[in-house]
Amino acid sequence: MVRTLLLLALAAPLAAAAQSSKLALGETVFNSTCKSCHDTGKTDNDAPQLSHREDWQTRLKSGRDALYRNSIDGLKGYFEMPARGGNPRLSDDEVKTAVDYILERAGAR
Repeated sequence: MVRTLLLLALAAPLAAAAQSSKLALGETVFNSTCKSCHDTGKTDNDAPQLSHREDWQTRLKSGRDALYRNSIDGLKGYFEMPARGGNPRLSDDEVKTAVDYILERAGAR
């Protein structure tokens, strides 16, 4: 029992560090690729802004996997978004970390 508690006590900080590292990568990807559309400060921008929690919560209702897929594959139609935010060098995991960063910063859960 003590051994299990000790392992759990050690695992929590490691999980927090991994999450922090993932968000740091997401922030880097966001700043280099996503920010130009999603953090403009313009109210007339069709791209959901980082500061608009409600917009992200609405999109999150479709599921995190749908957000990942749309970010990786892009969107065509009334709203358009280039695949991988226009940066074809990004891996799927890098795009996902940017989505996670946006949702965390926007407060959408």
